[in-house]
Amino acid sequence: MKAHPLVRILKQGGAYALGNAAIKASRFLLLPFLINTTYLSVVGLGHYALLMVTSVFGVFVISFGVSAALLKFMADAEGASAEALPFTAVVAMVGVSAVALMGCYLAAPWLAAWLVDDAEQTYVVMLLGYYVVAKVLGSLPLTWLRFREQAFTYACINVAESLLMLGLAYWWLVEHQRGLVGLMEAHLVSAVVVAVGMLGFLLTRVRWRFSGTWLRALFRFGTPLILFSLSGWVLNAGDRYLLDWLSDASVVALYDVAARITSVVNLVVVQSFQLVFSVIGLKEVAKKDFSTHRRTFRHYTIWTGWLILGLALFTLDLMSVLVTRFGAASYYLGIDALILPLGVGVLAYGAYIILNNILYASGDTGSMSGVILGAAALNVVLNLIAIPWLGAMGAALSTVLAYLVLALVTARLAGRRQQIQYPWGVFFGVVAVIVVLAWGAALTESWAARPRLLVRGGVWLGYLPLILLLRFYQPHEARAAWAWIQQRLRSVRTGGMKG
Repeated sequence: MKAHPLVRILKQGGAYALGNAAIKASRFLLLPFLINTTYLSVVGLGHYALLMVTSVFGVFVISFGVSAALLKFMADAEGASAEALPFTAVVAMVGVSAVALMGCYLAAPWLAAWLVDDAEQTYVVMLLGYYVVAKVLGSLPLTWLRFREQAFTYACINVAESLLMLGLAYWWLVEHQRGLVGLMEAHLVSAVVVAVGMLGFLLTRVRWRFSGTWLRALFRFGTPLILFSLSGWVLNAGDRYLLDWLSDASVVALYDVAARITSVVNLVVVQSFQLVFSVIGLKEVAKKDFSTHRRTFRHYTIWTGWLILGLALFTLDLMSVLVTRFGAASYYLGIDALILPLGVGVLAYGAYIILNNILYASGDTGSMSGVILGAAALNVVLNLIAIPWLGAMGAALSTVLAYLVLALVTARLAGRRQQIQYPWGVFFGVVAVIVVLAWGAALTESWAARPRLLVRGGVWLGYLPLILLLRFYQPHEARAAWAWIQQRLRSVRTGGMKG
């Protein structure tokens, strides 16, 4: 008998989170070298950010939404015909990837002039193209693992790829000082190793059966998701291009470092949560049970808000350590003000994931694409207005507003299909609490490090009793949670004694 959906979300989400935490830890180990101008200039980091943003764009375009379609149809399909789905998806993506690489080769000089300000750097662009193809092909076996709810295996594979990339990046960036080229080679080699290994793993476990019917179904469902994915990409990362256009690559570098730090929450919580909830949420919708969506919305909001507050409070001291002890450029000390708005945007995006699950389950990819396209367009307009006035902060604030609009409009569309009473009061209450606490703690910015850390640590912990005082959790829920924690601790101690 399967465990309750919330238990499965916690267990599998925990596995994804541990894997993503290891990935983020490895990237943090690389961060001091990325912001050290001995190995990579500020402009070079800006170019690197643009290349990686473009790689996400490439993955979305080339994949044609086939991974999402594969997940959807494996959840719905039954019988022998479903056995042809994985192999058909692999054949489709190999064909699309070959065409995409030819296009990348032909456009390489133009892309190099645009992304790295040098039309002669076509080698870097081709590294980017091969990397995109490796990520697209590697996504198919990972989608298969997600459907089978093999969260631990999925996490281990991603950790292995990240660690390999970290080692290669250190070798080529620091030891051999190959700069931007070395970084891109590290990304490519690690992605190729995982893609080849995982495709081999998948193809030994599924039937080699091609189905034209499934091929058409995959593209029919997935193709509208290109617009959906590209709109999401504009919403998530398009501001880097606008910052580069309206200012320069050094501002892109500043914004990118702030986004990398904020991505701790995005990677460890939101992406882990998305990986598991997109599967379990679909299965719960198929059973006409929506209680999981409502309860998950509240728990996610409260605890993700706490983590975002922590990042906003402690980034200043983190960057001070990187500058004073690891030789990072002092230019990056100005990122701490960007963390809170970027973090609230992450919080809103996670809420959107829960709300969008209803549209995803209904197969309404048109509405999904339309709403995220509108949010992306709003983000572009807001950036065009705010960046010349506020610089990187303008981009951050534009992102917050666009994500909030995305979540609210999605809630309205999903509500037409299924009325679910989401606790929006908790969501906006958490946003208000973390904004007020973070702005209050900002008064300590000029203090010495030790008293500042003590006060900010107290503010961070003070969030916990506040959520009880504000009734985000009811008293009986707090008592039940405490009783459960005590029970688990007794079980651990009992098990330890028996051992």
